[in-house]
Amino acid sequence: MTTDTSAELDPAEEAAVQEGGLLSRSFLALLVTQFLVSLNDNMFRWLVIPIGKDLIGQDRALALGGALFLLPFVLFTAPAGFLADRFSKRAVIIGCKVAEIAIMTLGIVAIITGSITLMLVALFLMGAQSAIFSPSKFGCIPEIVRHDRISAANGWVGMTTMFAVILGTVAGGFLYSWTTPGSNAEDQVSDLFPGQYRWWISATALLGVAILGWLSSLLMGHLKPANPKRPIPWNPAAQTYRDLSALFVNRPLLLAALGSAYFWTMGVLAQSNIDKFARPELVDDQQYVGFLLAMLTLGIGLGAVLAGLWSRGRVEVGLTPIGAAGIGVSLLLLTTVPAGTGEPFSAPYAWACLWLLGLGVSAGLYDIPLLSFLQERSPQDSRGRVLAAYNFLAFSGMFLATGIFWVLASLLGLSARQIFLVCGLLTLGVMVYAAWLIPLPLVRVIFGGLIKVIYRVRVYGRENVPQGRGAILVANHISWLDGLLLGYLTPRRVVMVADRANLKHPVVRRLTGDGGVIGFSPRDRRSVLQTVRFIRQLLQDGRVIHVFAEGGISRTNQILGFNSGFLTMQKGTGVPVVPMACYGLWGSLLTFSEGRFFRKWPRFRRLAISVEFGEPIYDPPDVQCVREAIQQLTSRAARRREHYPPLPPGQWLRTCRRSRQRVKWIDADGQAWTGGQLLRRALLWRRLLRRHLPTDAGTVGVAMRPSMDTVAIHAALALDRRTVAVVDADQPTQIAAAVEAVGSAPWLVDTRSGRAWDGDVAAGVQAIDAILTQATKWDHLAVWFQSRVVPVALLERWFGVKRTSPDQLLAILFSEEGSGTAVGIQLTHGNVASNVDAFCETLFVTRDDRLMTLESFSNAMGWTLGLWSGLLRDHGVVFASESDRDGDQVLSRARSVATILVSRTEPLQAAVDSAPAVQPSGSATGQGDLLRMVLTAGAPSLELADAFEQRFGVRPYGMYVRSELSPIAAINVPPQPQIAWQVTCRDGSVGRALPGVAARVVDPETGVPLGINQPGMLQIQGPNIMLGYWKQPEATEQVICDGWFVTGDLARIDGDGFLHLVEESTAKENSPRSESLADEGC
Repeated sequence: MTTDTSAELDPAEEAAVQEGGLLSRSFLALLVTQFLVSLNDNMFRWLVIPIGKDLIGQDRALALGGALFLLPFVLFTAPAGFLADRFSKRAVIIGCKVAEIAIMTLGIVAIITGSITLMLVALFLMGAQSAIFSPSKFGCIPEIVRHDRISAANGWVGMTTMFAVILGTVAGGFLYSWTTPGSNAEDQVSDLFPGQYRWWISATALLGVAILGWLSSLLMGHLKPANPKRPIPWNPAAQTYRDLSALFVNRPLLLAALGSAYFWTMGVLAQSNIDKFARPELVDDQQYVGFLLAMLTLGIGLGAVLAGLWSRGRVEVGLTPIGAAGIGVSLLLLTTVPAGTGEPFSAPYAWACLWLLGLGVSAGLYDIPLLSFLQERSPQDSRGRVLAAYNFLAFSGMFLATGIFWVLASLLGLSARQIFLVCGLLTLGVMVYAAWLIPLPLVRVIFGGLIKVIYRVRVYGRENVPQGRGAILVANHISWLDGLLLGYLTPRRVVMVADRANLKHPVVRRLTGDGGVIGFSPRDRRSVLQTVRFIRQLLQDGRVIHVFAEGGISRTNQILGFNSGFLTMQKGTGVPVVPMACYGLWGSLLTFSEGRFFRKWPRFRRLAISVEFGEPIYDPPDVQCVREAIQQLTSRAARRREHYPPLPPGQWLRTCRRSRQRVKWIDADGQAWTGGQLLRRALLWRRLLRRHLPTDAGTVGVAMRPSMDTVAIHAALALDRRTVAVVDADQPTQIAAAVEAVGSAPWLVDTRSGRAWDGDVAAGVQAIDAILTQATKWDHLAVWFQSRVVPVALLERWFGVKRTSPDQLLAILFSEEGSGTAVGIQLTHGNVASNVDAFCETLFVTRDDRLMTLESFSNAMGWTLGLWSGLLRDHGVVFASESDRDGDQVLSRARSVATILVSRTEPLQAAVDSAPAVQPSGSATGQGDLLRMVLTAGAPSLELADAFEQRFGVRPYGMYVRSELSPIAAINVPPQPQIAWQVTCRDGSVGRALPGVAARVVDPETGVPLGINQPGMLQIQGPNIMLGYWKQPEATEQVICDGWFVTGDLARIDGDGFLHLVEESTAKENSPRSESLADEGC
């Protein structure tokens, strides 16, 4: 999955993002410092141990070397925790580095003098330095990096530590080889002990690394002491007991510490068993055993980084059971490695390397979340003592592992494979216990992996979630997936609030039993009051509460009205409300798209999902403030390129090919056209127009009545990536003004319509009848081949469809203003595609529907719905005849051939006036009456709605329509049986905002957003807003301000989110419009 915090950052914002991030100076300095510490530890250790082998014997040297290096981690846990809490962790780290320089000097002196005792003392002191360094190293990570980077920081620390172990082990061996007299005569110096020959090489390496580490530690930023008044632990044993007691009373921290200690115990056990496993069966030479250990160590480093990445900016303990499963399976697979022949480059050796790599990766996934959990959950003033107690447990387990290995290998006589088997079965038991202990985090991680495969997820604004304090996240609710999805993607652990009735199933109760979900009974006042008090306490304790304020899943993809419960929870706590929006899920099986859940064919394409976190809102005055913020987040998401529906040029090709045998259009004369017929017609027009129009003509004027040739020409010009200037062929003055506005652009006219066209108006006028007669047999053959044989994907590549962008201009719709000035509305491919998609999805328009509109194509409502909706979607379209537009015959044809009628209110009033007061029995819903939905531009009066429903059996509902809005911004969804319980429409309103569209009401004077039912200036934001007015930038700037379209209409928004027009504003009369108020019905 990809995570974005912002689309673009200026330098100041970028610096703010990097502050506390993985690229901050302090963290990079810590990363380098700890890398050099681990490098020097292992380099010195594996230089001294081989020297000790030559001086005191192999077994004794290995035992003393391992014990003296690890013993300080047990003995010095109390002082290490005290120093990390009492003093600045930076000061402790610098002090450790200074001590390292002194210890390395002592170690060099010991090598030069040949004193094995002094060497072992230096090794013990090096272990003590590392033991004191460890709590400060891990304790300062939460102080250096942001909360959402703790897991990633631990991952990088783990990886660099493992690489340092590998490099230090190899370097130590090389230092031993270079400083010990060899077998060559020139290197033989009889009076020198191992390590004394060319000792300056070791001195340079060890002291050089120590000094570099000291210098890098100086680059860390200043850190305040966590508990400067903590007393000195004069009795280390008693202090260790107290530290362990403090850890044991905190069960979550104790379980995390024990789980991580188990990891280190298994690590030592596996490391000890690898040598027994490898020799002499897999390899004969000891050096090849080191490669097996290197694979294990490399895997741990890679697993650590993966754990940091997969934690997604949070501490994700759900990775621990998965890591445990991987450890158990890898150990069991090691038992299946075939018997070797002693050759290093053999199949058994390769299988062993592979399973050890998998074991290491799983170990990294297992341990990093636990370590991050300890850092995050431990109290800041005692973090050092908690980590010191954890170190005591971890290194005690490592000591215990050596005894366990002796019992298994020597006392019980188990083979290496049998030891791996025992460890694997034991780890699988740990995995089962961990999964039972933390089921919800585990499900969240598994679910997150599936989400990344099924969906393309992007997260924006995670930095808006407060760290270290309480907050209420309020999100929209459109699917059954929302709870898991938003909980998975939120950077902090959230507590959700849900109806107790939804938590009755035993599996659900087990998943939510760890406090991740709070159940309550909304109809029980006592339960509600108890829940509110409990949530307020959680908020004051710094927890994050997640609420779906709509009270249920939206059945229309619109944002419903908000309940005020979250304001009651927030009242008096001082915590912010963080608006949160999920956009892009509509259409999945878990949403109510197509009018049902689950029972539908899945869409076989990866949906793009955006999760947006808005800026925190402190003390919101009402729910409308938060609802409006969430609408703006969905609007921002809808305008991102990945969320635009397929654009017109390619989509109409696919729609027509898909509907090749099905009737898609019925023209004004009653002639039916299939998708295949229109596809061939449009491809033919493309060939003809490319011959008859100038190649450099980016804009082509069209003045034609609604017909199939008009639709085909529009589709052909869009496929050719040309802009269409559209005018009403019945308006000569409008034509003249439009011709003047577009300059020398060629024009296409339909002479068969009988409309007059002044030949002097434009020199480039061409009649489509004349062009059509010039089509040849080769044209028809080529079009037939393209439409029937060539795959659509190849046609898209052939025509360059992919080069079309959402912001590319598709059409200029002209209208005639009272002054006679042509005003052109510039609509883009993205405007039309998004508006058609939102309209059809919200109304559950299916392939069995037929849409009829009474507007001409020069009107945005007629052009978008009557022309492009049929090209972009599977439903059919019916063209209105002249008699239909007169009003008295509006229902006669619509009821017989259409299921959806879109009109202004005037034709409906005419239909009501001309119909008999009492319809004949059964005529309103009799046979042949297909009409199920009537939508009007503007809200029909209550009297008109009642009379229309009484006479024709279907109730009309309003929409908010403006040509500048492509044209629909808000819509009522008529009642339907499957959503009868949810309020989706309201008489007297123009509906709720479309999905991806934001509507707000502001004070006309100050521009301040207003609350529920407060009248003010209506503003619209979304992907449907026009590009601007043609060649009128000043007029565009007047109506589009900061992404909001100022409608000029006075309106109010009620508590359920429905938009009501209050009255006409005089400001609208002075602003450029594509339609007059009467034409739009607003």
